[in-house]
Amino acid sequence: MAKKLIKWAIWLIVIAAVVVAGIKVISNKKAALAKIPTAKIYGIVASTQIAEKSSIQLTVPYLAEVKSDSDVEIASKVTSRVDMIVPSGTLVKRGDVIVRLDAAELLAKKKGLQLKISEVKNQIKAKYADLKNLKRVHEHTGELLASQVIPRDKYDTRV
Repeated sequence: MAKKLIKWAIWLIVIAAVVVAGIKVISNKKAALAKIPTAKIYGIVASTQIAEKSSIQLTVPYLAEVKSDSDVEIASKVTSRVDMIVPSGTLVKRGDVIVRLDAAELLAKKKGLQLKISEVKNQIKAKYADLKNLKRVHEHTGELLASQVIPRDKYDTRV
């Protein structure tokens, strides 16, 4: 029992020491705060305005493109440079030219195709001339075979 009493006494002494130390720390902090001088008050100059009721317009600076409901988009079936275009808002009638495209490249292609067509026509004429010549040679060889001037194997090789 004496041991228990000693334990209780030690605990009480420790608790009393902690409480005394806490009180000492708090009083030191209060004394330190009391030594700090009070803040100085400086005058502030502020401009004032009278509020009045009015309407405002809010604008936002954005880049944009404005499109009209009456504008029409047009497209070409071929790729080409634009030589002329009617300005937006111009009144046009049916049959009016609104866009003129550079046709130089298309005209060059057309001329090239016409040259190819004429070349093929000339080749066909040459083949017809060859065919006509071969028919004449075949008839002549047939006549020679009929009159027995050439043998049958010669006729077969000429055909």
